[in-house]
Amino acid sequence: MKNKTLFACSLIGCALLASSLPLFAADKGAIDPEGTQAPIFSVRSGDRKTLVNADVAGKVIVCFYETDSTATVNNRLKEELRKVMEDEQATGHEPDAGIPYVLAVADCSKAKWPCIPLWESALRSRSKSIGYTLWGDWSGAMREDYRFAEDEANFALIDRDGRIRYQSAGKAESRTIAEIVALTVRLMEEPK
Repeated sequence: MKNKTLFACSLIGCALLASSLPLFAADKGAIDPEGTQAPIFSVRSGDRKTLVNADVAGKVIVCFYETDSTATVNNRLKEELRKVMEDEQATGHEPDAGIPYVLAVADCSKAKWPCIPLWESALRSRSKSIGYTLWGDWSGAMREDYRFAEDEANFALIDRDGRIRYQSAGKAESRTIAEIVALTVRLMEEPK
């Protein structure tokens, strides 16, 4: 009986370890020169508008996937990317020609029916304060499909071909921010 119990515990332990491996892979935050195809996503705003991959096809996407408690963790990264986008706009190019789409997503999967209107109101309010739409992942499907770490500040950089070129979880340090900014600039300069 003791051996069966140990064997069962070992199997459970292996299963838990195996299920957590994708999260560790996402935490490394390494540049992927070839990229992996980004999963399909569907997110909804506080105004109940839906956004899917096809709506931003052909654009470089900077994706922040966060919770209310992690929304400020990567403010420095957001600020550096904002400067890059403003510089691109100042060049006088056609509007939105090479400017990345900011896909800011809040994990709303914990919202339950009677409180959903409050969450939607909070998304609308936050969208106004940050200057772009804050989308909600209401089912948690985007978090799961992209292997974003739960209750973490997640970031993904997706190229024009829909490939994830960089992904990380947690606070981006100075060196990492410089790498992300440089890669973003390279992706913006790539021909369509």
